This record gives sequence, structure tokens and C-alpha cells, in this order.
Amino acid sequence: MSDVVGPIEITPGLPTSPAGGEGWTVDLLERLPDDGLRYEMIDGLLIVNPPAGEEWTVDLLERLPDDGLQCEIIDGLLIVSPPPEPLQRLASGRLSRILEDNCPEDRAVVVAPLVWQPDRRTSMQPDLLVVAKDRIGEKTITETPTLVVEVLSPSSSRYDRTMKSSRYAEAGISQYWMVDPLSVNKQRPTVEIYDLERVG
Repeated sequence: MSDVVGPIEITPGLPTSPAGGEGWTVDLLERLPDDGLRYEMIDGLLIVNPPAGEEWTVDLLERLPDDGLQCEIIDGLLIVSPPPEPLQRLASGRLSRILEDNCPEDRAVVVAPLVWQPDRRTSMQPDLLVVAKDRIGEKTITETPTLVVEVLSPSSSRYDRTMKSSRYAEAGISQYWMVDPLSVNKQRPTVEIYDLERVG
């Protein structure tokens, strides 16, 4: 791949705290550099397309600044999102304690920030995952987890339900949980549990 620096230059200019987990708005696109890359906005998430005929790999992530933004790669596309809101972090913390109390001895509950990289075209940051203790790498997790959990926000819901769900199923992950800390009535959280071995 050619030495493209576009994504490295855009992330420092992104605001890190959109109000209420709503994500960014299309106004942000006007502030991005004219670097020949194609930028798209879906539900407040920023998608950075690579130059024609190329794709982003996990090598790109090592060159991005550590600025609190969540940068993921799925099928060679770079997806940038704001950091989790406090409500998401609270839900993750509570669920991690429940899982740890009920987890088999040979499994570990890993809480974000974490990176799962099953191949060079994929780097994802689930909110929680459960994986065999002997499969945890020094910097990333490359082996297939038993369980992956995403805590939904207004900006991430569609992404978590479509692209991420599909990629987790392709990887052979047994179960995928989606936690909505607000739920429909905004009074108690809901958890959707998907048996990916059956639907994948």
C-alpha cells in the first residue's frame, strides 16, 4: 500500500465528546482535509475509505494518535467513532462483574479498551469479550472469543447490529450480546442474545 497519511491527519481534528452519544454530524465533513480520500457519515460514525484499489490494514492503527477515539477496521474500511459515553461504561462495568462471577476458570473477561484482530483486514474494539486465558496476546486478541458484548449507543446501534454482528458470525464466535442501557422505556437496560453458531 502507498504511504497515505490522510487518516493520521484527520483524527486530531475530531471532537471527542458529541453530546449524548449521538455521534458527529455532517458538519464535521466540511472540516476534514482535502486529501483525496472519501469520507462518509453514517449515524454519526465516520467512515474513511482507502484510495481506489487499496484497503486499510491493522498497520494503519499503529500510526494513529492515541486521542481517545475508537478506530476500527472492518473489511479494509476505517471506522472512527467517539469514545463511549458514561452510561455505556457503567453498563460495561456492571456486566463485566456479573460475567466474572460466573465465568469458567479457563476463561477471562476482558473489558474495553481492548482490540480483537482476527486478520490483517479486521480490528475491532468490543466493549467486553470472554476468551480462553491462554489465547490472550500481549497487545491484541487474535483468537476467536467465546462471547462478544457490545453496549449500544444512538450512534453505534446500526453499526453494532449489522457490520459487527456479521463479522462476529463469520469469525465463528459462539454468542453475541447487544446491551441497550437505555432500552425502549429508558428505565432498565435490555440484553439481546444471539447464538451465532446457529445463525452464522
